Amino acid sequence: MLLILIVSIGLSATPDDAINSAAQNMRLPAVQGNFDENLYLLAVAQAAYCAQYCQSGHQLFGSQFATYTRPGLSSVVAESWGWQDMCQSSVEAFKCWKASSGHWETLQTPYKRYAFAMRQGRNNIWYCAGYFSN
Repeated sequence: MLLILIVSIGLSATPDDAINSAAQNMRLPAVQGNFDENLYLLAVAQAAYCAQYCQSGHQLFGSQFATYTRPGLSSVVAESWGWQDMCQSSVEAFKCWKASSGHWETLQTPYKRYAFAMRQGRNNIWYCAGYFSN
């Protein structure tokens, strides 16, 4: 899986290329729709926020909670291990989501629109966020 990902995204890939390529390689129902720029901006904002505070989750991020939870949106978040590089982290996110019944249910649901983003915290951990809507 990692070799396929590296070949498919190339050597100069961005973190967002890596996580979105990993999503496509998984052939999940959630990513059979169209990539959505607005959802991408939301995913970038959440991944960056998690990276800034070196924590991820669905916990209340103060005023940010309203930004990240809107009616009709579904989301997944994950973080990598500190020793993983960008490509390993993008694959690991999906392994983590598969191990969580709630996250996996979200990824097994078909959506019309989706987007993922990844950002690295100062702790070298990659924070991944995915958003979906119909």
